[in-house]
Amino acid sequence: MIQDRDCGRIDVAIQKRSLESKRRKEINFMAKMSFSSENKSASSEQFPRLKLVQDETARIHIYEAPDVGYVHNLRMPTLVNGMPKYKSGPKGEEMEFDFVGNPICLGKPDILQDRGMDPKNCPACKAAETNPDQFQRPKRRFAMHVFQYATNGTSKPTKSFQGSVKIWAFTDQKFNEIADLRDEAPNKDLSKIDVILGPCENQLFQKYKIIPSSMVKKDENQDLFDEIIEENKVEDLEPFLGRVVKKVEYLEDDLDKIRARWRVVNGQASETNSDNLVGAERNLDAGLEGLLDNDTKASTTKVEEKPRNKQDAVDLEDLLNGL
Repeated sequence: MIQDRDCGRIDVAIQKRSLESKRRKEINFMAKMSFSSENKSASSEQFPRLKLVQDETARIHIYEAPDVGYVHNLRMPTLVNGMPKYKSGPKGEEMEFDFVGNPICLGKPDILQDRGMDPKNCPACKAAETNPDQFQRPKRRFAMHVFQYATNGTSKPTKSFQGSVKIWAFTDQKFNEIADLRDEAPNKDLSKIDVILGPCENQLFQKYKIIPSSMVKKDENQDLFDEIIEENKVEDLEPFLGRVVKKVEYLEDDLDKIRARWRVVNGQASETNSDNLVGAERNLDAGLEGLLDNDTKASTTKVEEKPRNKQDAVDLEDLLNGL
């Protein structure tokens, strides 16, 4: 009786390992790729971004209007030993969260502009409408090219004209500050001023002041400036706004992961090793684990069977390791 059941468990475990091995081979399979221009890596991963380090000051020139998009901030409660983690905040204890992703909203631009969300076309918006305590509405995010001057460690540019083009991505707060600068600029033209950022007060949150400067250094070297910005730009700024959703299934998997975590927080489920698995892989592992765990469900009477001695005891893990 014991040996039959152990043999059955071993057979199922072997099948599981075989499936996992096959799946790993499929995942690790590498296709051949020709040295053609269309196979070059995305420029967004290589193009420098404007980010200040702690206490840094930067001087930039804005020469174009930004691209705008709506982006979701997906996060889930942090768990420690199956319990939500809290931290001290300005209003008392606050729940800590793990970052999941920042996918670009799939809603239609005109609907997002009018209503701020589009539940019919975006599953993340639908989740925010259904469970506003667990999911946030999308927020506007902006990205544009700017010219960052080389400086001497302060806000003043070097005597010889130097600098580089970078991508500056920011939220509504900085957009509003830049809009205020435009209103105060000569003829409401941002190209008539330089912009000084910093000193950076918080590197993680990129917190710094934004102030104008009436001295426009690039005007002394307009030809060189035009040449630099023309040769250094990306065609598509969308990847700098957030994560481009290539398949809606990927987004839905992230939403399922967040819902599962909230079920644990609300006491509706317990944390398991398969909580981080999504889609078919999660379902496959769950089904295989069920086969291993359900060997007593076929009988309505629970029978406790103990090996008579150490020689009769069967260590399943030892048997599997020997396969």
